[in-house]
Amino acid sequence: MRHNDHWFARHFATDDFTTREHVQKTLIPRWQAAIAENEQAAAYLRKVGRDETDPLLATVVAETATLQGNIEAATKRLTETERAAQ
Repeated sequence: MRHNDHWFARHFATDDFTTREHVQKTLIPRWQAAIAENEQAAAYLRKVGRDETDPLLATVVAETATLQGNIEAATKRLTETERAAQ
């Protein structure tokens, strides 16, 4: 079964080096790039006069928050794994 990126952020196997490496080298950079794109989109939407209650802007902001949450959750799990290995 293939898990989505959000699952990996919160549930990847801490004893699986390959998965941890995938999270560090692939997923976190992908999420960071998506955050940058979302921030550009949000800035553009604000520039053209959309307010915080606009559904499109709200979706972009919510997706950015989800991606940031993924990075925080994955980083926490990676840190815990590194501490446990010492």
